[in-house]
Amino acid sequence: MFADVNGVRIHYEAVGEGRPLILVHGNGEDMSIFDVAVEELKDFFTVITVDSRGHGQSQRVDELHYADMAEDLHCLIEHLELEKPVLCGFSDGGIEGLILASEHQDDLLRLAVAGANTDPSTIEWTEEELSTMDRDDPYIRLMLEEPHISEWDLRTIRVPTLVIAGEFDAVKRSDTEFIADKIPHGHMYIIPDADHCSYVEHSVILPRLLKDWLI
Repeated sequence: MFADVNGVRIHYEAVGEGRPLILVHGNGEDMSIFDVAVEELKDFFTVITVDSRGHGQSQRVDELHYADMAEDLHCLIEHLELEKPVLCGFSDGGIEGLILASEHQDDLLRLAVAGANTDPSTIEWTEEELSTMDRDDPYIRLMLEEPHISEWDLRTIRVPTLVIAGEFDAVKRSDTEFIADKIPHGHMYIIPDADHCSYVEHSVILPRLLKDWLI
C-alpha cells in the first residue's frame, strides 16, 4: 500500500488486528528486516511496517534528513487516522521516533527506540569503516552529519519510552543512557551479547521484548 504524505509517496503494509504498532527500519534498509517481528506481533497488534523515504519501495529523494522522515511518520499517522499508535524504530527509525515524539507530543501512546543516537559523534565507527565511506552518498552523509537531538528535545517527550541497545552496540553506551535518563518516562534495556543489528533484523528478540513491555 502507498500513501502520499508530506510531499512523498510512502510504502507501508498493515497486518493483524488490535492497537496499531508501527515498525521503522534503519539506514539503507527496508521493512523486510521485520519479517520475523511481524509474525510474532500480528496476533496482538495491527502491525504497520513502513519504508522510509528513499528506502524500499518509497519515493526516492535527493537528500535525506531525519526531520523530514519524522514528519513523514506524523503525516502517515494522520493519513491512516491512527489513534495513539505505538512506534518502535530501529537505528535511524529510532532517531525519527525521538524527533516525532518531541515535536508531535500527542501522536503516540508509547515509543520504543533501538540503537538510536542523538549526535553523529556518539557512533563508534572503526577506522576501516570511516576510510571506505562515500561521503557524497546521501545515506552515509545523513549518518555523519545528523542527528542533533538535545537534552531539551528529550525532556519534551511525554510518552513512556523504552530505550534499547545491544551490549556491543555501535552507539556509545553513554548516549543510550543519556536518552533514557533525559526522557521523563524513559527506561533502558540492554540486550546481552547483541551488537547493533543482531537482535532486530529477522530476529524474535525485539518483538518478544515489545510484547513483554506492551501486553
